[in-house]
Amino acid sequence: WFLPSKDEFNQMFLQRTIIGGFGEYIEYWTSSQCDGNNAWLQYIHNGNQGCNDKYGGMNVRAIRAF
Repeated sequence: WFLPSKDEFNQMFLQRTIIGGFGEYIEYWTSSQCDGNNAWLQYIHNGNQGCNDKYGGMNVRAIRAF
């Protein structure tokens, strides 16, 4: 199990209705960093991604490879 990168999470967003279990207005951390203090988020309600202070609390969605 691992935290997906921003590109991997975007692929999950594109298949969110098949995968299921996502909160509609929830942001999820990715493992990708913007810089030393910020990490990428995936917004489920609109598919956008953005950077946020990585010291704040946010939801995560672990994935695994088969």
